[in-house]
Amino acid sequence: MTEILTRARFGRLDAENARHLGDQGYLLLRGAIPAAWIGPLRDAFEAGVRRSDMWPVPRGADWRHSLLDATVQRVCCLPIMLAAVHHILQQPFFLAQVEGREPRAGGRRAKTASRR
Repeated sequence: MTEILTRARFGRLDAENARHLGDQGYLLLRGAIPAAWIGPLRDAFEAGVRRSDMWPVPRGADWRHSLLDATVQRVCCLPIMLAAVHHILQQPFFLAQVEGREPRAGGRRAKTASRR
């Protein structure tokens, strides 16, 4: 547990990625996740499939829970991922829960609440 609570290193986004993330609210990080991790990540998120009524709070049918999978934790601690989160938040943060969702048809973005 102590290992998880230690400070993680994070990189910096290059100017183009930082601008895109700021303007669009998302960033495609192609190739950021090692290819060998893709299968275990799919397995972790598929294992977390539950009906919406089985979650402690309402969820859409396209949400998956990671169940604290080790590969999911490694992805969350990739320096480029942490850099993107830090770029948006501009303050210290921690990960309390990790969930994912299936991509939207046609790559469209979900409507989100405004940032606080």
